[in-house]
Amino acid sequence: MREQFGLDEDEPVILFVGMNFELKGLSRIIEALHVVTSKYRWQKPPRLLVLGKGDRRKFTKQAVDLGLADAVIFAGVWKNGVEKAYMAADLFIMLSDFDTFGMVVLEAMAAGIPVLVSDRVGAKDLIAEGENGVIVNRQDVAAIAAGIHILLQPEAQHSMGQRARIVAEANSWDSVSSRLGDIYQKLLSELVLNESVR
Repeated sequence: MREQFGLDEDEPVILFVGMNFELKGLSRIIEALHVVTSKYRWQKPPRLLVLGKGDRRKFTKQAVDLGLADAVIFAGVWKNGVEKAYMAADLFIMLSDFDTFGMVVLEAMAAGIPVLVSDRVGAKDLIAEGENGVIVNRQDVAAIAAGIHILLQPEAQHSMGQRARIVAEANSWDSVSSRLGDIYQKLLSELVLNESVR
């Protein structure tokens, strides 16, 4: 997959997946990428792979204006094979202004990569700060850039990625449906008990 987009094996890759570039904070991500590439030293600077749909022209212009024309790759909408993008990435980022959960965060964690999300993303509840990812204020570009820098360090990326995968496994469909079934069973038992007391 990296070969398909001209990404070297040792090149840090940040992944963004979303169907609404504005709402999901792509503009802030590009701003933070500019800070990251100019403030920190890299053997090879990170590149951003953007999957999804939005005003591509607007965000391409932003990338060009910030000198990131080669650093931001728009891959379009993928209906199949999105898991390959997760597996090819080193870090997942989503800076939504509002998101009830965001399955993409859990998918990224299942692929064993650390995640950086805004404090407005419901899936932040899965993140233990500094253990499997980072939570930031989506308006704070310096904090976003610092989070990217931390999560792309090989040691942190590896250890946090492993912990992210453990959390994802504990939140699989089977696990969640089993816990939900237990809750319903408990409620039904209480309801039957209350009815028999009457």
